[in-house]
Amino acid sequence: MAASLTIATRTEHVPVDFALYLPESWTRIHRGGPRPTSRRGDVQDQARVGVEMIERAIADGLPAGLVLADSAYGDNSEFRRRVRCEGLGYAVGLHRTTRCGA
Repeated sequence: MAASLTIATRTEHVPVDFALYLPESWTRIHRGGPRPTSRRGDVQDQARVGVEMIERAIADGLPAGLVLADSAYGDNSEFRRRVRCEGLGYAVGLHRTTRCGA
């Protein structure tokens, strides 16, 4: 799978980070045969990869703004918490069954 980070203005958008990762669910489907692995053998969560990209962008001094993400990120309470810990606001998609604290 892949995740990307793009910085956007009113007139431009620029991709600034891209990461490939192996979801844990993909390793469970291959119980009898060889397990697929990424080059580094990482099994990662998509939301964690997204937060790591945001943290790298901040550390590199890229301009901060509002984080926009689909429900693959928005449904993850840890993603939302860590984005807020970075001092960023967010607008994310949520499934209607996702519960959010006040």
